[in-house]
Amino acid sequence: MYFAPSEVHQKITEIANERNWGSQIQAVDVLRWAINETQFSIAQSFPLWQAQGLSYHMRREAWLRYCHSSGGNGDNLLKELKERESQTLEEMYGFKDTSATPPTDTNDNESVVAIRKKHDYFGAASSNNLRLLEEREREVAQETEKEKMVELPVSAKAAKHVLSPSLRDFVHEGREPTPGTDIIRAVEVFRKTSARKDMVDGWSERLLVTCDFSCTVEGSDHNLDDYLRRVSWVVSSVSSSNSTTCWVIISPYEANEFIEDIRQSRFVRLNVYSPKVSEDMTSFEKLDFLSISAAPPGPPNGFLIRELNIFAGQLCLTNRREYERVCAFLGLYLETAGDDDEGEIDSNGGFMSWERRMELGIGGSPFRRNPVSFVQAVLKLRRKGEGYLETHMGKLLRAIQLHEEDFRYRRFPSVNVVRADYPIVNFNSV
Repeated sequence: MYFAPSEVHQKITEIANERNWGSQIQAVDVLRWAINETQFSIAQSFPLWQAQGLSYHMRREAWLRYCHSSGGNGDNLLKELKERESQTLEEMYGFKDTSATPPTDTNDNESVVAIRKKHDYFGAASSNNLRLLEEREREVAQETEKEKMVELPVSAKAAKHVLSPSLRDFVHEGREPTPGTDIIRAVEVFRKTSARKDMVDGWSERLLVTCDFSCTVEGSDHNLDDYLRRVSWVVSSVSSSNSTTCWVIISPYEANEFIEDIRQSRFVRLNVYSPKVSEDMTSFEKLDFLSISAAPPGPPNGFLIRELNIFAGQLCLTNRREYERVCAFLGLYLETAGDDDEGEIDSNGGFMSWERRMELGIGGSPFRRNPVSFVQAVLKLRRKGEGYLETHMGKLLRAIQLHEEDFRYRRFPSVNVVRADYPIVNFNSV
């Protein structure tokens, strides 16, 4: 089986049509085409090969004469070695007798004779092609090559893993943790990143992270832009009413250490999570994918899941309804602004002021200041330089309206496993 572009296929088809026993392409046609192209290439490049051979011969003869002559003149040698560059317009572009044999050295040296025989054999009677190649070489522009250099993060020593006492009480006794020394609010992770200048108040105190999750390198002077840990494991509490009220993002090390205790716990669930960064990717925001616990699953908290998605760097939304909920959570105004609202809506993402939202009865957002710049900074850190402007979140943060057709893509069903009896291993890396 042969694969070829359309122009090559056309040439092989023409060769096949010349046969008398059918026009279907066969292996012999491909070989004939390859041989013909090789002969054509040799004939086209022969004038250049001939000129190089004769030039080498003449320079070699000049050097031998200089070496065997006593008191040879170096200026004469240099003059013979140099090749004449400038030519008149008539010489370069004037009419020439194409049937004339190119001038060669009058010496009947064996090398010159061999070159002449090759010239006659290939029938290359004109040196016009040589002039064409020379012109092409002169007219080629120098192209600037750009190579992307990735700047690696500064070398740092990995922090030692430490288990959180509050997390242990949360798993064993169901005592919901509060922000303190070993567990902090999730948004506090960005205090040591470049996103700290855009931070705003209003983020929930029910979405927490352990210090083992947030502390990845030793030293307090490090900028953590290059050392953020991705969200993979979330421990959620289950109250008597089966409603999730507190979520703690933990490190893979803690998930591995507490896996057996969580399997027996009636108070918490261990959930596998990953942000949805492409349209074809399944959504993990329901926290029902390979959940581990003895307690039954409860409905997820809408505010917490949206905050978790933003914290983890989710880019794609599941449907139009979820898009409206995210806009309401961030305080972004979806409708066309009237004359009374133009001064109350920030051009950066379409954030409506708290006071105006209260007057219109639009609730659902905990932010008094525009959070768009902070969310953009978080997504940039999570994407590590990759673009996201054409995703749902990228358009949402630029105040670009999304419609129902923007969410029409293939969806995959989620998997709900109440209990999983397999060990979790190899999570000790930073």
